[in-house]
Amino acid sequence: MNINTISKLTYYIVSEYYKNNLEPFFEYLDDNILWFGPAEKQILKSKQSMLDAWSREQNDLTFTIGDVVEYKVPLTKTCCNIIVSFPIFTHYPDGVTHLHNQRIDCLWTEYKTKDDHGNITTTPRILKMHISNTVRMNDEDFVYAVHSENNNIGQLNFSQSEHVTFRGKNNTIYHCISDSILWIEKANEGRNSLVYTLTGEIESSEKTLYFLEKYPELFLSPHVSYLVNPLHIKSINRFQITLDNNTVLSVPEKKYTKFKSSFSEWIETQNKKQSE
Repeated sequence: MNINTISKLTYYIVSEYYKNNLEPFFEYLDDNILWFGPAEKQILKSKQSMLDAWSREQNDLTFTIGDVVEYKVPLTKTCCNIIVSFPIFTHYPDGVTHLHNQRIDCLWTEYKTKDDHGNITTTPRILKMHISNTVRMNDEDFVYAVHSENNNIGQLNFSQSEHVTFRGKNNTIYHCISDSILWIEKANEGRNSLVYTLTGEIESSEKTLYFLEKYPELFLSPHVSYLVNPLHIKSINRFQITLDNNTVLSVPEKKYTKFKSSFSEWIETQNKKQSE
């Protein structure tokens, strides 16, 4: 079992589910899946019982999924755990929005079948899915969230829906909403990077070049040591950039004119997209 492939598949299923595309979700459920929902008594013991439950569900809810963090746990050659954690905004028809911090634990296995010609097909299936709504921890807490008074982190106003995917430490995968990333700095002499977001910083095992090559439309390079998300640029003065969180980044004199031009081009592109 290729755990990296299963990790990508899990993220795809979750992200599509919250776009109200349920087909990938049901496609990969095992016939004998054990499903634990986030509410009391939400336990279903087969794919058919889940299909029956969802067929009775009628609502006009829409969702916005926030930054997603994946944890990969290899178990055997044919079995692994993928855990995803993220904030989810539930939008009700009356205009009310609720926020939950959600965690989904998926136990995957794979089956191999051989056809009449000897060709082997490998099929991944979810054996168990456990969904829980998590509670924010206070700095004074160690195990139980006894000091937490408000579990909501507040809804961020994201204009872009694209997620930026990158590797973190200890086999962790991050899918951060592009709008939430402020800037990215080289770390460990350029071998890794620090991703600064609206909610904190993340250590990434990727180089800054990875972000620039994979997401060229999202980041600009004012300096050899870091990238910046132009969405968060508040002002550009001579040889420095000020972000909307008041972080000040320097721009080398030799790159200053070119960077200002690149930023102007980015603004023109955004204006064209909005007018279309």
